[in-house]
Amino acid sequence: MVVDGDGDDDGDVNPAVIIRRPTTSPSPTTLTSTSARTITAALPLLAACASLALSACATGRPPITGEPGPVLADEAAERAYREVLARYTDQHSIYDGVDTRLFAAATYQSPAFVEARVRRMGEFQAQPPELVEAALAKERGALEGIYAFVLGVHANDPRHDDFDRPESIWRLALIAGGHETAPASVRRLGRSDLNLRAIYPHLGQFWVAYEVRFSGEEHGASTVPEGAERMTLLVASTLGKAELHFPVR
Repeated sequence: MVVDGDGDDDGDVNPAVIIRRPTTSPSPTTLTSTSARTITAALPLLAACASLALSACATGRPPITGEPGPVLADEAAERAYREVLARYTDQHSIYDGVDTRLFAAATYQSPAFVEARVRRMGEFQAQPPELVEAALAKERGALEGIYAFVLGVHANDPRHDDFDRPESIWRLALIAGGHETAPASVRRLGRSDLNLRAIYPHLGQFWVAYEVRFSGEEHGASTVPEGAERMTLLVASTLGKAELHFPVR
């Protein structure tokens, strides 16, 4: 006799008695309990990720990744450098909804910042005073009559990191007093490393740095008109626009 799971007689006598029992499956209660435990365990990680994302959106600044750059042993000197850096640095982010397109940060190579930068590197490299002064004179000569910026970028898509290419998707311009100037040159400095982060600690390990230079004059007119107090570095493409603002002095 063949007996199904419902207990009915399905035929004549058979030498073998086959009993088919219903297939059992995990209780919905068990599944729900297991899923709940998994979700509960993941909540702290999810909360931390959300916090980082919201922080970046709110401040326009990504969390710093990688090993931090070195700092000076003299806390007062370190603090003084950070103050000069903050004065001549601005940051901005480009988003598509909640998706990051680009993080950008630029530092204006003002006379005050250049001096602070050169002396900081001299401290790290234990340079004698005469070597520091020679380096400072060389930097001043190289930057005379131009406006220079070190632009750091973190592109979500590496294909958008093409600032130094002739057919770049990005348009860069320096705006001051209603006058706009195109770059004289854009030079890729390379991916951020500890040496670069010693000077620009806000550049995380996946950032790429460029030097952007503008002529001091264009068509006989000053790039930054006399009396202007602020200037803006424009970074724009079909992905969005970032405006980075700096004091002229």
